[in-house]
Amino acid sequence: ITESMYEWIKEHLPSGSHVLELGSGDVSTKYLSELYRMTSVEDKAEFLNRHPSHYIHAPLVNGWFDTTILKTQLPKDYDLILVDGPVGSGPRANFIKNLDLFKTNVPIIVDDTWREVEKQMAVDLATKLGGKLIVNEFWSVIVPVSGVT
Repeated sequence: ITESMYEWIKEHLPSGSHVLELGSGDVSTKYLSELYRMTSVEDKAEFLNRHPSHYIHAPLVNGWFDTTILKTQLPKDYDLILVDGPVGSGPRANFIKNLDLFKTNVPIIVDDTWREVEKQMAVDLATKLGGKLIVNEFWSVIVPVSGVT
């Protein structure tokens, strides 16, 4: 994640809130876990348990996280979703196809929206959910109609 995304999250999400991240990372998980409770969905075993987070190992099936695992292991409650995986533009776009697995009344950050696939996914999510789209140079956030606490 970029410093600007980290600052946005800190400004809009109280410390101790629960962040669900799709695709863990040495930067995102490390720094966010210092302030937030984390659940990290990760497809690669070598990235599991590197930082203070509850990790869900969900290998890729048909180009996206194994939905059978997600259906049984995703937390019921969280305050923000960070879509930063799976690695690469193509697989990440499957988030919108599996939206029914997730709470959609929380801010949803899509990382890497400098790439066309992620940028379009953020626009499509905002349209589908009726949320406000905030666009940054490298990332975008869909703020739910109810706003950000």
